[in-house]
Amino acid sequence: MRTFVAIRIKAEPLLIKILSDLKDKLKDESLNWVDLQNLHLTLKFLGETSSQQVHEIKRLISDISVKYQPFSIRLEGLGFFISNGMPRVLFAGINEDGSMAQLADEAGDHLVRLGFEKEKRTFNPHLTLARIKFLKNKNRFFAAVEKYRNLTLQQSTVTEIIFFQSKLNPSGAVYHELAVFPLE
Repeated sequence: MRTFVAIRIKAEPLLIKILSDLKDKLKDESLNWVDLQNLHLTLKFLGETSSQQVHEIKRLISDISVKYQPFSIRLEGLGFFISNGMPRVLFAGINEDGSMAQLADEAGDHLVRLGFEKEKRTFNPHLTLARIKFLKNKNRFFAAVEKYRNLTLQQSTVTEIIFFQSKLNPSGAVYHELAVFPLE
């Protein structure tokens, strides 16, 4: 099964309003919007995971979660990742005190012992809002994103870590919680 470790984000009214505005302005573009129920910040994507590893991962995340207290994050500004000169992912930036990065690093270090690859890239917390297939009008996209580039979208308190299974369907990924670990 495909798995990942993440923090769920519950969209609040301002973020919902901004997403509605963007969907309206970009309705003619080829974007796959993340369902509001699926918004999450990935701490570590694991990929193919055996049943034995699932048990070990649950124990590991449980041991890590008790070391952390709930902490605040702010979703600040919109941005996008570019691949081959084209925007490919629309995201909200994350401003946090380092707790999330520390949590991701610690989880990643421990998961290496279970046979998962160490991240090659520095942890870059972001909330994926849409995946971009193709843009007919790049200028319209850039203008829509620019409007929210420097805006605080919402503040959230992280209270738990979730171990998810991801099932890919033609209509998009479906996530199932395998376990939830409260921060102490």
